[in-house]
Amino acid sequence: MVEEGLTAWIFAQAKELNLFDGRDRISFDLLKTVREFVEGYEVEACPLNLWETAILSGFDVFRQVRTNEGGIIVGDRTARTLTYRAL
Repeated sequence: MVEEGLTAWIFAQAKELNLFDGRDRISFDLLKTVREFVEGYEVEACPLNLWETAILSGFDVFRQVRTNEGGIIVGDRTARTLTYRAL
C-alpha cells in the first residue's frame, strides 16, 4: 500500500508542475520525501538520481499517452528504461 500512497502523492505534486513537462530535474525536497516514504522497504537502497529518472521518464510517457489518446508503453528492466510507442 505504500506504493499507492507514494504514487498518489507524486501525482499530486506533478499536477502542480504541469506533469513535469519540460523539466529535467526534480527538486531535492521532493526526492527526500520519496526516500522517507520508502524507508524500511527494499527500494530504500535506490539512489535519488534513479528515482528522479524513473519519475521523469514515467511522466514523459504518461504525457505522450494522454496526448495521443493511447499507445504502447515498453519497459526494459535490464536497461531501466520506459518508452512510448504510438499505435
